[in-house]
Amino acid sequence: MLDAYYNYKKICAIPILHYIVLTFGQSMSNVQTIITFLEITMTIGIFLMWTIKNIVLIVLISLECESFFITLKNTQIVLLMTELKECSVENRLLYKILLRECRASSEAVSACGIVSVDAVLPLRLLSVIVTYTIVLLQFAFL
Repeated sequence: MLDAYYNYKKICAIPILHYIVLTFGQSMSNVQTIITFLEITMTIGIFLMWTIKNIVLIVLISLECESFFITLKNTQIVLLMTELKECSVENRLLYKILLRECRASSEAVSACGIVSVDAVLPLRLLSVIVTYTIVLLQFAFL
């Protein structure tokens, strides 16, 4: 299980960061296009659906990473409780090794060290998108 986690961290860091930046860029581009062509309502629906699809995908990725960390923390608790019980020396050594591995791998998945991928990521991304949307609207209508 931990090997899969390490491989996931190595392989998916750059694509996740790319997708986050792409979602932000497309959202800002969509907002600017909607402001420019305000009278075409069909365009607004398509751009809005595309942005919502990107954000939903980021939410799903974040939720999966968060559920993995919850499972990892629960594993640490179970290992600690089992280590306290009476068991053989070999099993106690195995529990200690597993507990050490769980503690070492308890750092969150991050997108190249820039953004941590956890349950709060979609809220952070939405706040940045809303902030920059307000800035674009201020420039357009002032």
